[in-house]
Amino acid sequence: MENLQRIIFVLISYAVIIIITIVASYLIVAQIRDPAAKAAIIVGEITLVGTIFTALFGEISSYHRDKRLVLEKKWDIVFPLVQEHYNPWLNTAKSLKETLKYTLDRDRSIVIMTRMLYLIMVFYSYRLQFIMKHGSVLIFMTPEEDKKADEAIYKNK
Repeated sequence: MENLQRIIFVLISYAVIIIITIVASYLIVAQIRDPAAKAAIIVGEITLVGTIFTALFGEISSYHRDKRLVLEKKWDIVFPLVQEHYNPWLNTAKSLKETLKYTLDRDRSIVIMTRMLYLIMVFYSYRLQFIMKHGSVLIFMTPEEDKKADEAIYKNK
């Protein structure tokens, strides 16, 4: 949040300086009769506005660069966990879901029941393996992402 506050401060400062420059330019340039002096003052004001714009652009690009680097670092940490644990776990959950649907719609033969028991064991073994190896669930970056994940999980039930 610190970077966002810094950008807001720079934007407000930029707007105030532009307004002051325009008002001062109107008041000062209107009183001067020499065209060369007027041009020098206007060039100075344009240089000031350009310098402030460059600083603003630098702050905004720095903010987005920092944000991107944080996301890349989190992705480098999370992606191997997703690839190693969550993908097999979710694939097993999908297989288990299809088997349960098949079982509810048709006859319950010993082969189907054995497959369902096997998938339940695989499902929980992947989950237990992850908990034993890494200690807990993945931590989402924001509560909104956590809510979206919960909604996606409950949607498939």
